[in-house]
Amino acid sequence: MTFLPIVERELRVAARRRATFTVRFISAVTMMVLWILLQSVGRISSGRRGIAVFVALTIATFAVSLICGVFLTADSVAAERREGTLGLLFLTELRGHDVVLGKLVGTSIRAFYGLLAVIPVLALPLLGGGVTAGEFWRIVLVILSGLFLSLTIGLVTSVTSREARSAMVLSFLAILMLCGLPWALYSFGCFFFNLNPGQLDWMLSPSPFSAFVNSFSPYFRTLKGPDAFWKSIVFMQGLTLLGLVVASVSIRRVWQDANKTDDKAVAARRRSGLRYGSEARRAEHRSWLTLEPFYWLATQDRGPTFRMWMVFGPCFLIWFGFWLCFVFESRSSEFGFICAFFMGYALHVLFKGFVAAEAGRRLLEDRKSGALELLLVTPLPVPIIISGQQRAMNQMFIVPLVLLFLMNVALVTVALGKHGGHSDTAVLFMLVFLAGTTLLFIDYFALRWVGMWMALNANRHFQAVGGALRRVMMLPWLGFGLFFFIVIAGRGLNQGAVMLMILLWAAGSLIVSLVAGVKAREGMEWKFRQVAASEKGNENIQHSTFNIQRSRNSRNEAN
Repeated sequence: MTFLPIVERELRVAARRRATFTVRFISAVTMMVLWILLQSVGRISSGRRGIAVFVALTIATFAVSLICGVFLTADSVAAERREGTLGLLFLTELRGHDVVLGKLVGTSIRAFYGLLAVIPVLALPLLGGGVTAGEFWRIVLVILSGLFLSLTIGLVTSVTSREARSAMVLSFLAILMLCGLPWALYSFGCFFFNLNPGQLDWMLSPSPFSAFVNSFSPYFRTLKGPDAFWKSIVFMQGLTLLGLVVASVSIRRVWQDANKTDDKAVAARRRSGLRYGSEARRAEHRSWLTLEPFYWLATQDRGPTFRMWMVFGPCFLIWFGFWLCFVFESRSSEFGFICAFFMGYALHVLFKGFVAAEAGRRLLEDRKSGALELLLVTPLPVPIIISGQQRAMNQMFIVPLVLLFLMNVALVTVALGKHGGHSDTAVLFMLVFLAGTTLLFIDYFALRWVGMWMALNANRHFQAVGGALRRVMMLPWLGFGLFFFIVIAGRGLNQGAVMLMILLWAAGSLIVSLVAGVKAREGMEWKFRQVAASEKGNENIQHSTFNIQRSRNSRNEAN
């Protein structure tokens, strides 16, 4: 038998796949454009410019490498389990590690090639000075380790989950907790309990962000720098290897749907009670079946709401802790403000990601199962379906939306009180607050409609989510990242230039979100029935019909 046959097949397929070369080309061009923009901004020396550009590019690359597992491997095995094809692989001589490594290679080869195309661009700051060769290779090692760790975490969650959204949420939560929780505990221990930072350095080793920070020369050349760096690298590599072993051992067991024992049946009923509520709640909720049937269908399962609060709730509490540190701890006020500001931005991104994930989930599942086509045959009008989904979205996300708005108000109020209401810093921060708050509501409007529209045109859940985020959030995220990198690389920028960039970013993001939302809304209102009943939307049903017809023709020919 061929050694790792699935890996060999996936590599051969990837070598002939056009998307492999496209991703590699786009990655290299994007990094080159960022490098050119950062080189042309600011009035600083060449040495300082080299390290500033290097830091900006590596932050972007490291962040992308950590998030790859959520979109690439989180649904790889779960999709096979839902379609019932995973068990067919084990009818052959394949073993668990063959399937796991094959899935890992098949879903991540494009990300790996894209990273290989980015690495030469990361070496360009070496020519400008300020960056050492050891610093460059340590960063490359950290990025590669972070990429494979993220892909492995997504693969493990995919093995343990059947639904795409559950696997994506669990993988994102695992990566977020692994990166941020050690630093949050370290910060709280230092600033709230007055512990010696040297006694808590061991807490930072599990975080990939610790390896990233300690890879830079100013931190690596300290007394404890090399030890902290290699501890984090070893932990990342060990966790990756452990995840692959766990996935390889578990994958042969999870595909079998064995008969439930009594204990498992009781546990299943308990989970059903948590997801759908008690009998009284179901009876009360059933009254909406005659009034708004699709709203009843979209809100009867409380699982997505629980999963959202499992991630959003702890993150909001962490932000609240940093905000308290900013308000009440005078000696750590600046640290608390920086952490609270970036944690608040992360909460905004997290919230919008959940909106994109839930906007079209119900429609995508019903379309793939054929239930949406049957629903369109009934006298139920299309506006009732759309309004039911929109109302279910509002019910799920209204509380997080209000909390994010209050979070922005709390940040700007305290910041203005400490910096003075008429200073340049206060005016700049107020401008950022107004732009972020406006985009919060506009993006929520756009993501609801674009997410539903993409669900009618996608084959997989992660494709619908990625399409919605790409159409609505690509420009705002790229603009914010570019603005952040320009500020890092161009410290000579004046206040007016910074304000102009913020206004341009806000105006461009607002226009993109409104246009995408309005176009998706028009498509949902005027082309919903045509798209839902199109050939692409019913490929699974047509494929089954084609197989049935082919079987009938074969029997007729045999007779």
